[in-house]
Amino acid sequence: MSYRRALVFRWRRNDRLAVAVLAVTVAFLVGTVLFVFAAGSQMAALAAGLESPGAATHYGTPSDARAAAQPGDVVVPLATATEPDGESTVAGVPNGTDREFGDRRLRAGTTRGTLEAPATQDLRGETTVTVSVTPRERSVLPPSWYVVRPATVERLGPTGALVIEGGSGADEADEADAGADGADGTDADTDTQGETPLRGVLGFFLAGTDQLLTVVGVVAVGGGLLVGVTAYGATRTTVADRRETIQVVRATGAPPGTVLRLFGLRAALLGGVGVALGYAVGVIAANAAVNVAVAAGLPTSLSVAVTAEVAAVLAGLAATFVALATVGGLLAARRAATAPPAVAGRPSSADGFPSLRVLDRRALVPTAATLTAFLLVSAVFVAGAAVVAPVATTDGATVSEPGAVHPVASQVPAAYADGLRARGIDASGEILLFGVRNGEPVPMRGVDFEAFAALSGARIVEGRPPRAPDEAVIGSTLAGDVAVGETVTVGGSTRSAVDRVRVVGRYETGGADGAALLVSHRTARHLSTVGPGEVNVVRAERLPAPSDDGLVVTDVDPASPVAGEPSTVAVSLSNADPTPTDGTVTVRFGDQRRELSVALEAGGTTRRTVAFDPVEPGTYDLVAGDRRSTVRVVRPDRLSVRGVPATAPPGSAPLVTIVDATGAPAADVPVRVGDAERRTAADGTVRLPLNRTGTREIVAGTGETAGSATVRVREGAPRRLVGDLDVAPERPDVLVRPTATLTVRNPDGRARTRTATAGDVRCRRGARRPGGRRPDLPGPWRRTHPGGGRGRRPPRVVAARRGRRGGLRRPPDRRRRPRRAGGADDRRRDDGDVRGDGPRAAAGTRRPPGHRGAAAPDPPARGRRRPPDRRRGRDAGGRPRGRRAGRARPRRPARGLRRPAAARARPPRRRGGRPRGAGRRRRRRRAGDGRGRPRAAGRSPGPTGVAR
Repeated sequence: MSYRRALVFRWRRNDRLAVAVLAVTVAFLVGTVLFVFAAGSQMAALAAGLESPGAATHYGTPSDARAAAQPGDVVVPLATATEPDGESTVAGVPNGTDREFGDRRLRAGTTRGTLEAPATQDLRGETTVTVSVTPRERSVLPPSWYVVRPATVERLGPTGALVIEGGSGADEADEADAGADGADGTDADTDTQGETPLRGVLGFFLAGTDQLLTVVGVVAVGGGLLVGVTAYGATRTTVADRRETIQVVRATGAPPGTVLRLFGLRAALLGGVGVALGYAVGVIAANAAVNVAVAAGLPTSLSVAVTAEVAAVLAGLAATFVALATVGGLLAARRAATAPPAVAGRPSSADGFPSLRVLDRRALVPTAATLTAFLLVSAVFVAGAAVVAPVATTDGATVSEPGAVHPVASQVPAAYADGLRARGIDASGEILLFGVRNGEPVPMRGVDFEAFAALSGARIVEGRPPRAPDEAVIGSTLAGDVAVGETVTVGGSTRSAVDRVRVVGRYETGGADGAALLVSHRTARHLSTVGPGEVNVVRAERLPAPSDDGLVVTDVDPASPVAGEPSTVAVSLSNADPTPTDGTVTVRFGDQRRELSVALEAGGTTRRTVAFDPVEPGTYDLVAGDRRSTVRVVRPDRLSVRGVPATAPPGSAPLVTIVDATGAPAADVPVRVGDAERRTAADGTVRLPLNRTGTREIVAGTGETAGSATVRVREGAPRRLVGDLDVAPERPDVLVRPTATLTVRNPDGRARTRTATAGDVRCRRGARRPGGRRPDLPGPWRRTHPGGGRGRRPPRVVAARRGRRGGLRRPPDRRRRPRRAGGADDRRRDDGDVRGDGPRAAAGTRRPPGHRGAAAPDPPARGRRRPPDRRRGRDAGGRPRGRRAGRARPRRPARGLRRPAAARARPPRRRGGRPRGAGRRRRRRRAGDGRGRPRAAGRSPGPTGVAR
């Protein structure tokens, strides 16, 4: 065997150990690369078709936004408006804008997404602007935002602007309107929050894959360092063992370059064998891990095949590792190859026992490099385990939709978390969101922070917990450059959307839970495809213990019990078990006991009512399942104050109603507010003077039966109507036709015109003088109308300022056309207007005999009738004439309200057998009715155009 073959191919045990170390390192890196690319490919496949159709960027002022906007971008100035229930964001969309972003749009108009019917609202900013708002659906802007003209935002005072790019659809922006909005003359600093995709799920996974590849690159650097150090150490050992061979080779004339090349080839061969073995082990181990997971029943569909992209990355890693091993071998053999033959390979001391001395500082390099590489690989392994731990641990439980391919596609009722918490199990319903901010992936979750903190142990370390739907908290590991108090722009996850949330706190917790932006459920549903009342998953600390029936009492609601009358209790139940169940729940009220038999599907909920016998006044224990509460039963004569406005201006005198515990009006009851005292009328109403500002207490009655309420008196307080809406049944079903009873009160002494909307039913209340006839104002007015039964959500009351006074005005398509002269009755009808899916007439109304309308309207208000000499059927003195003298004439109904066909089949007849109205028609034909037909000769028209 030649010396070349001996130096290159003769390996000993330390060389084989070096190859094993290299193989393990390469196998770890190969497996990591395979899993990273497999996960990225799977996520990209899941997010296929979810590319972002546009992006949004926030600027501090509208002028900065217009300066940065490109042709085709939409500049949306923003403002903040103050309402009685808080602040709202107002967005100014230019006229003519109609952009489509996937399944959502950006459209101009005065709209708001939370409305279900048109309304009029007062927006208060730098100035107060009254706008007529219509409902909005499928918008990229949040439902709670107002969309108005940019000029309106300018009047309110702009606080920033969004530049929205992309989308499909032609816009015809109103240049004049846009120019008027931007004339602020300021040149403020740009407060750019970075480009935010309107749909960020695909960008999130692509950015996440890039970050993982960056981590893999760092690990590869550590692995390459470990490979070089290993090759260096193995070559040093070989040089020490082959020093005699090196001396002979050098003494026989071999140049130093030949010896150096031989040791470099040996190190390259060590590295190549180690890389080849590591590649084989890494690929086999990765596929084996996936197969084991599938065999164990874990839901995984990763494909760890070596694609062309993966092969290119692995080839680069292999070439780098072999090159580093070669360099390590050359450095280890350089001194022995270049030294003279007499000293080549000589040890540091000639005797057998070298003297003690301090090691050369160069000896620290391989040791430090090895430790650094080992710690780097260990840190990556520990970090990966920490991320996977919250998912893989068996201490917790996750509830998702059966059959969902991934958690984002899962939707389960949020009531699952309520049922688990009712059993004493910490649970959190969460919506998973994926956003991108400044090119970096931002994991987000829609949670109830109180439930999330109870489950994960999160604690606020700066700021405060969120209290409003537009507030958020951020994890300490994700905070970065986001400061507490900053408002950030967030884009949609699986749907095109944009929103602005204010970060009010920073929290800390262990694991991956501490690296997320936590938003409210309302915000999360706008950013995702999760429907109302649903979440993606419900996380819990554990599953509930197996039970016989699985029924959980989630809520107990006693209905204001009154002594001497039967009491009712509403009990809400849910099935927390994953299978259908039936069972019995015991409900106790005092010493009375009732049994409820309930059958529910998996995850089902129900609400049942339990009746109890009358009891005496006092305090009683109410127990339903494992829920316990205390109920107070009041005396029947206990008074309460109704119709009190929340705020009122000084000098006003609101009308309130005093009722007892049974709801009956309390007459002749003393009512005090400050130093003033008044007594109620027979209907329980009383007008109270409010002369001084501040919080005033209203006290009705004396002693134990007294009731009280408070009103805030302040300058500039709006005068509002007070509404009360009752829905029967309380929880309507899709097959149940609900009935909504709307009670509107005008506590003020002035006439008001408002529009109230309850679901699909529209009721307009006319403005009347105080003391006028139906509807009596001030005072309550009630109208019951059956709804369409087309949804589960209860109707809402929306009070809107109409901005005018006068009589009742119908909608344009329902207004009655005025009649011409000749007996036409042009008096305005005040019979109300009801539009909906149900019957046109209000429930409970009656028709007079012979009347063709659906309901008999009341006479008009005084002061709006014709003079006596202009009334039909009367002479110049206002006296009835003809056979109709002394006989009341029913008013004609509003057009469009007709009797059923069966009722119209036989016209009503009067005494004498002739149809009612026949004589009047005959007289008109003879004398002419003022409509262009000739009159009979010798007859003169009466004062109203009807022949005498």
